[in-house]
Amino acid sequence: MLETVLLALADLPGKMDILIIGYGRVGQEIAKNLEKIKSVNKIFIKNLIKPKDLTGKKVFIEDISSVKIDYVIIAISAVPYNKWITLINEEKDLYSLIEKELSYNLPQIKKLENELSRLPEKTKIINVTNPSDAITNYLKNKIKNKVIGFGGELDAFRYEKETKKHTLCIGLHNKSMPILNLKSKEEIEKISSKISDKVLIQLRKEGMTHKITGKIFGEFFKKIISNKKSIIHFCYSLNEKPSFTKPFYVRNGEIQGEVPLILNDIEKKMLEKILKLL
Repeated sequence: MLETVLLALADLPGKMDILIIGYGRVGQEIAKNLEKIKSVNKIFIKNLIKPKDLTGKKVFIEDISSVKIDYVIIAISAVPYNKWITLINEEKDLYSLIEKELSYNLPQIKKLENELSRLPEKTKIINVTNPSDAITNYLKNKIKNKVIGFGGELDAFRYEKETKKHTLCIGLHNKSMPILNLKSKEEIEKISSKISDKVLIQLRKEGMTHKITGKIFGEFFKKIISNKKSIIHFCYSLNEKPSFTKPFYVRNGEIQGEVPLILNDIEKKMLEKILKLL
């Protein structure tokens, strides 16, 4: 009976249903911010353990094929919390930190392949799981759906906060560079290192940055579905080449194209070096 009601609700005009896979701290904050969006109908939650606090638009689900889903948000974090605390105190920069997550998170992503491969092709997937670019590229090569990686929007937010002006960036999540026409490698690395150090200090103090991640994701998602053309950063490729983080135009749930970027010679050389890490 409940399933019938949910399916009927999913057919309401102008409403969309979202599935969040992984309901840890980040998944919970994402759900909280998505719940504020009027056009979001239901937020289905798939998690190893059924959460006890699901209210409002949030509904626990085990079989994702039983309902229509417009967007899937993958927010898995399989690193044990004690190990995570050890890592954030050991690693010297953000990129090295999230790379250590790969060996924990990728096996969990692989377990989802069969379920994700059965989704309708029009269902869009947003990956929040780290390392954003590596996981996004893995999924891109395994399933037919359009997959984008969210991490770059966090980078852009941090650059704008640091420079106090609208800043585009390109590269890999936590290894991107701001496009500011700076004249030396040292100037670019100084900004990136400063941001990395600040976030690591915050992580060591608070353990997670889940609240700001959820808030930025909410704004990111609103721009994706808006009928107004917007610029957001995510990991994606318009061709068969590996995906990496860059700014795109979006509107009405569709990618409208890449934002044209003019890189100086220093920026070009640095981007080439960064992309060799893929």
